[in-house]
Amino acid sequence: MTGEILVTKHAIERFRERTKSLKTDREISYRIRKMFERARPIELPAVHRVIKIIENNMRPVKYFRGDSGFVFITSEDKQTIITVYQAKEDKWGCKQ
Repeated sequence: MTGEILVTKHAIERFRERTKSLKTDREISYRIRKMFERARPIELPAVHRVIKIIENNMRPVKYFRGDSGFVFITSEDKQTIITVYQAKEDKWGCKQ
């Protein structure tokens, strides 16, 4: 990976919504990037990968789980964090 990772407005809004953060967009973007640095790739079971690709308008994405309890969805090249959400135990039976 080269260059700075872009955090979408959508990801910032979802983070704010899920954490009730009152921080600025810039502060939240920084926090998301820092959490993402420690995140590890997760592999969705095949059936869920197909469903998610369809839901994402046929755009392949990557999934990462952080030690912070958040899942990060990124562009395939990992240069854009599209959204974040709090992980639920075994939501898809993901393998880390």
